Amino acid sequence: MPELPDVELFKKQADKALDTTIEDIEVTDSKFIGVAKSTLDKYVKGKKPQESSRRGKYLFLLMSSSNALIMHFGMTGLLKYSKQTSDLPEYTKCLFLLDNGHQLMYISKRKLGKVEFTKNLDAWIDKTGLGPDALEISEADFLSVFKESRSAIKSFLTNQSLMAGIGNIYADEILFQAGMHPKQKTNSFDPDDGKKLYGHMQEVLKKAIEKEADPAKLPDSYLIPKRKQGAKCPGCGGKVNSYTLSGRRGYFCPKCQKK
Repeated sequence: MPELPDVELFKKQADKALDTTIEDIEVTDSKFIGVAKSTLDKYVKGKKPQESSRRGKYLFLLMSSSNALIMHFGMTGLLKYSKQTSDLPEYTKCLFLLDNGHQLMYISKRKLGKVEFTKNLDAWIDKTGLGPDALEISEADFLSVFKESRSAIKSFLTNQSLMAGIGNIYADEILFQAGMHPKQKTNSFDPDDGKKLYGHMQEVLKKAIEKEADPAKLPDSYLIPKRKQGAKCPGCGGKVNSYTLSGRRGYFCPKCQKK
């Protein structure tokens, strides 16, 4: 599933379309798009994207000071900027044709993502209950919500209403780097542990963006390339174990991440 580092890379694709005019919009899967085609034609077609921004796993393409396209990438979605061609990639759901001969393609194998539109982005964010971005949240604000939490530490990191952007994969990596057991309760940690967790969260997310969210490019000390049962732990050389929390499977090292 695309998480914050992946969406930051999609943002760089969207940035290439800034200050171009969207000449036409093609919707190849109307069930996937969470907005009427007539609305896209009225508020997006013929307009120039002015700015792109990201909040957690969401990408916003601002058409004015408040009007914005909203993109969420579900399990398999991605955004690609390329020259216009009649041969579209398989699973292209929505296509934005630009006046410079290029195009933005929203591609998704599954139907769990969404392209939407809002006339008031700030109001949409408030209504959605999306927390602050995991890369933008200050240490003080992070420690404040950390102190109030009573959940498992993995659940805390992946709670999008507290902090947006971290999913199953990067939560496992952050906890591995911090040496914390994913099921340990947040209220069993002290403030210094919270500062440690914040530091590793920032470090992991920035490193993932730097390495283009490619597991093969991550440091040898990272767990992500070894996320499978019985794999060799990059820390101690022991075996990586799987676990289940809230119905989702994750991975950790029982020697490096003791409760």
